[in-house]
Parts: sequence; structure tokens; C-alpha cells
Amino acid sequence: MPVENYEFGGPVVGPSVLLGLLPTVVYALYHLCPPAEKHHTGPKFEPDCPGLSNLDTALQRWADQQASCTDGLFQCMPHLHLDAFVVVIGWIGLQGFLERVIPTTEVEGTKLRTGEKLKYRMNGLKAMVISFLILFFGNISYAEGKITFDRFPIEWLYDNFIATITASVVVSYGLSIALYIASFRKGALLAEGGDSGWMIYDFFMGRELNPRIPGTTFDLKCFCELRPGLIGWAVLNAAFALKERELRGSISLAMWLINLFQGVYVVDALYHEPAILTTMDITTDGFGFMLAFGDLCWVPFTYSLQARYLATHPGLESPILLGAVAILNCVGYYIFRGANSEKDAFRRDPNAPECKHLDYLKTKRGTRLLVSGWWGVARKINYTGDWLMGLSWCLVTGFDTFVTYFYAIYFAVLLVHRAIRDDEMCHKKYGADWPEYKKRVPYAFFPFSIVPSTVEGTQMLWSFLTFYLATFGAITLLVPGKAAEFVFADGFISDNPDTLMVGLQVYALVNVVVALLVAAVGHDGGPTQGQLVAAAAGQLFLAVFLAWTHLTGHHNALHLTNEVLGVPLIVVSALFKAYLGTALLLAPPSS
Repeated sequence: MPVENYEFGGPVVGPSVLLGLLPTVVYALYHLCPPAEKHHTGPKFEPDCPGLSNLDTALQRWADQQASCTDGLFQCMPHLHLDAFVVVIGWIGLQGFLERVIPTTEVEGTKLRTGEKLKYRMNGLKAMVISFLILFFGNISYAEGKITFDRFPIEWLYDNFIATITASVVVSYGLSIALYIASFRKGALLAEGGDSGWMIYDFFMGRELNPRIPGTTFDLKCFCELRPGLIGWAVLNAAFALKERELRGSISLAMWLINLFQGVYVVDALYHEPAILTTMDITTDGFGFMLAFGDLCWVPFTYSLQARYLATHPGLESPILLGAVAILNCVGYYIFRGANSEKDAFRRDPNAPECKHLDYLKTKRGTRLLVSGWWGVARKINYTGDWLMGLSWCLVTGFDTFVTYFYAIYFAVLLVHRAIRDDEMCHKKYGADWPEYKKRVPYAFFPFSIVPSTVEGTQMLWSFLTFYLATFGAITLLVPGKAAEFVFADGFISDNPDTLMVGLQVYALVNVVVALLVAAVGHDGGPTQGQLVAAAAGQLFLAVFLAWTHLTGHHNALHLTNEVLGVPLIVVSALFKAYLGTALLLAPPSS
């Protein structure tokens, strides 16, 4: 069946690029922040996770290893480790075994277009508890007439992190290939967005909607969504905390907090496991490489970046700053959980006492769309809380590198993309009722972004842009020295710190001013897609250019000093944001 709107730049180029780009990003984050043999402490430590300058060093180190190694494939290739494959496959097998044997009740999913409702076993939280009990007490030994229950040395995961990534990448590709082949069997229910006829696109998006082990209720997509990767993320964090204790002698407060914050997030997802059955991943998307790789590799190995960094680097140490970050995390969780619980309660029984105060829009389909409570604040208010939590995780690591802030940046892009996909799907689903709903709830993420919903998709982008500009502008004004390290992490600028500080203050003020413009100015037109692409391409070119100078060693030849590149780079970045603000000002006023 032809697909009306291809996603990710499909049907060939986009998916083809992402098939290679996504694993590359996971490897790049490792090489940008490689493992250290000791814990860096003290106020003058030299961070080894600043940015792109590490990549050429890592590649050279890998090349030297290959030139001198004669011990066989698995010994000479640090990315390939037989034990890592055993660990990854064994871990997935353990989670599959627990899903089958732990007593639980079965929950019905949403109605499929065939009229059928599939049943799912919801015992993820129990599986997590048992998994941790096994890891910390399951290493049983017998000596001198005594049985000892000890923990497994999970610090191994830190020491063999790159090999474990590779094993997960291979398993993800293998599962995706198997799923694609199996989707051609007779009777398979295909996902509408993954049955385009373009092989590479369908392989990436997933052809079959709900692939299951024949003769069982074991749903592969639902299992992978919350089990091996999500619980594995919590295990990696615990392993990194133990590694820090091994190297440092104790576990830092920052490490305790990142384990607590992210542990609560994982437990919350598993405690509310049935809620996943109404998400787009389960109801709409097929199970292909996009979800398989995301669940088994991307989630555990990129989401654990902050804890892995803290294993050998100091994070925030000020109790006051850590307290502020903890408050931010709690605010995010309060919004996230409050909004999702309200939605779930309304879906279960709109007439329940806890839902009587909620107003809704009744659609021609007979369904009800909430327009009050949390969901009257913004259409994706749960995403806002989710992102605030993610930002707090990054802030725990401090300001000595921008690498650990990858999650906040990536997650913002992901949530905007999800929101745009959901908006398009709901427009098809609800027809004329959807614009009426968007009039009742005009904001996407933040209620202070006064941009009308007549501009499909871009309103969500402006909403996130507003918060980014205000946040980064405030950080730059408050701690300009640390902001300098963010923008110029590899030491491009060192000659004239006074000039740099002035430039950063100007940069910060531009950020704040543009944030106010984006928030305050309504528009019906706004910048065209071509203008945005051109502006973004200019920024991308600059970033690639700087990366190239590092990888090729052209620093001296190009005179990358403060006078030549420092302030101009700041000004270019500021002008990009000023352009967006000006474009909004010049756009037709909202009606």
C-alpha cells in the first residue's frame, strides 16, 4: 500500500543515511568521551571529554593497536569481544525468560484496524527487581562449607563498553533483518507507514505492526520497548557508580543523583507499563530498525552517558547547585507524571470522580479530547516535563564539557519530531475537529509561546527555541566562563579572555532578547522552510569546518585565535538567532 507522506527524508536517502548515522553517533559519543584509567579530581584537572579533538586521537590509537596486534580478530578489535555478545544476548534472553515466567495479569491493547485486541503480559517492574537481585546477589559460590551470595562484577560493562555497544548494534541489525523477512509471511498485519514497497524505507520503519513469537502472546515490539534496553540503562548506571567507587574510593553526590533521577524515570515507566499500549510506537509504528536499534542500543548506551562521564570526572559539587538541579528534576517529573496520570485516568473512565472537573471536546468520531487540566495548558505538556527532567540529568555533570548535554539537545529534536508526527496523524484522524481543538489549546509545549497553531509544525519548533534561548542566555550571563568552555571546548580561544567575556555577554543578551521576541510575537507566516534551511546550513557548515580543522591539524595555518575566530564566531551564532527573531517580527501579525 503506497505511503502518502514519507518520513525521515524517505523513501531512500533519509533511511539509508540513518542506518549508518545512528550507530555512528553512539560510537562517536564513546570516542568523544573515552574511558579514563583514573578519576579526575581537583579544581585544575584536564578534562578528556571536551569535544571533537578526541576523535583523531582515538582513531590513531585504534590504528596503532591494529598494527601491533597478532592475537586474532576478537583480541585485536576492541570493538569486537566475544564475551560482549554473550552478555548482550544472555541479557535479552534473561528478560525474555522473566517476561514469560513471572506471574502477572494480561492487559488488552487498543483495537486494531482488524477489530482484534491483542493481550500483553505486564510484569516489567517485577522483572527489573528480580534482575537487580540476580546481579547483586546471584553470584553464588561455595567454599569451606559456606554458601556465599555475592554480586556479579558489573563494572566489566564500563571496561568493555565499546565492545558491548558493538554487540548491541549487531543484534539490532540481525533482529531487524529477521523482522523484515518474517513480515512477508501470510497473515502478517502490516503497519500503514511501513508498507510502502521501498525496501530500505520499510526495513527502517518496520513492515509488521505487532510481530509475535508464533503460538504465543510474546510481543517482540512491546517486549523490546521497555525491557532489555530500559532496564539495561539502569544496570549500566549502577555499573558506572561502582566503577567510580573503585577509582575514587567513594560514590559522588552527583553520581548518586543521576542514578536516582534516571532510576525513578525507569521505575515510573515500568510501573505504568500498560500506558505504553496507547502510544504511537505500539499502535501505529511497525517494528523495524528504527525501534529495534532505538530500544536495544540507542537508549541504554546514549542515555547512560552522564553516569559514564561521572565515573571518572567530577560533576557539580556545590550542594546549592545540586539542590537547584534536583528541584528542576522534581518539577519536570511533577509535570510529566501529573499530565500522564490525568490522561490515563480520563481514558479509563471519563466519569470517574477525579475526572469530573475536566472539560473536553467531543469529536465526530465519538472520542473526547481534553481541553482543561494539564492538557489545557499545552497539547504536549507531558513532553515538556520529560525534557525538563532530561535537562536536569545533563546539568548534574557540570559545565566542563558539552558532550554530556547531547541528551537534552537530541531529546528536544526527538520530541518536536514526535509532536509533528502526532499532529499530522491527529489531523487525519479527527478531521475538522482537530483545528477546533487546537484553537481551544493553542500551545504545543509551553503556554508562554504565543505563536498560533495555524502554522503546522513550526509552532512547536518556536516553542522549544524560546526555552532554549532563554535557558542558554541565562547560563551565559550567570557563568560566562563555563559558557565559554561550552562554545569553545577545544581551546580555540585563549589569547584574550577579556574580549571573549564581552563577546559572550553580548551573545547572551541576544539569546535573551530573541527568546522574548519568539515568545511575544504572534505570526501566521514566519520564516519559510527555505530560509530556515539556509540559516541552519550556515551554522552546520561552520561546525563541520571547525571539526575538519581539528581532524586535519590545520590550526596554525588558519590562525584559529581569539582575534581571528573568537568574537566573529560568537557574532555569527548570535546573528543566526537574531535572524530568527527578526523574521518573526517581520511576519504578518496573528489574526
